[in-house]
Amino acid sequence: LHHDARGCGLKLARLYLSIGDAKAALSYLQKSFQEDAPQANHLALLGGILLKAKKHEQAERLYLLGAKTFPHDEAWLKRLASIYLQAQDNEKLFPTLEKLVVLDTESVAFRSKLAQLALEREDFEAAEHWAMDALYINIKNAPLHALRAEALTKSKQHSAAVKEYGYALQLDPDQLSWRLSLAQVYAEIGKTKEAKAELETILKRSPNFPGAKELAATLKDESP
Repeated sequence: LHHDARGCGLKLARLYLSIGDAKAALSYLQKSFQEDAPQANHLALLGGILLKAKKHEQAERLYLLGAKTFPHDEAWLKRLASIYLQAQDNEKLFPTLEKLVVLDTESVAFRSKLAQLALEREDFEAAEHWAMDALYINIKNAPLHALRAEALTKSKQHSAAVKEYGYALQLDPDQLSWRLSLAQVYAEIGKTKEAKAELETILKRSPNFPGAKELAATLKDESP
């Protein structure tokens, strides 16, 4: 199609969208679309209509084309990430986020999600890495400290995990689940006194907090 024809199709599509006729808009966009020479605004509008119509596979194909054609524009990867997040397709979401953080060097959210996904797939080294990467951007993010602490615990780096839980609780002392996790780490490395102190704090605030009494019952009277 001639450039003017594509431009006309885009204008007509926007006109029909303005009066709520997405079906007609979609028709004009599809007729005027050139896959071998896509325009960014044309791709974005067409993909958006398809996504709203829950045609996720078609929208994904267009956004992949956008990411390939305009590799320095993070918007395409963000759109893809949104699709994969809604579909809970973590296998596609993870590498998409890895590409996004290269373009967006200040996003805590992308790095946090990467850390969370890595933890879920039991890649504790990657989880710790991405949590730390996010903390370089925002050192006062308590959930990130707790996430990193969990990754360190799972990889048996108990001393570092204790420190991370400590940072998390300094920032948000009311998170009893983190305090219980810290008590569990203390118990695992034989620091019974410290574990009991954390459990005492938990039970004072919430006498029936899940797991606290059970852990307390397993502890010996004195630390070795």
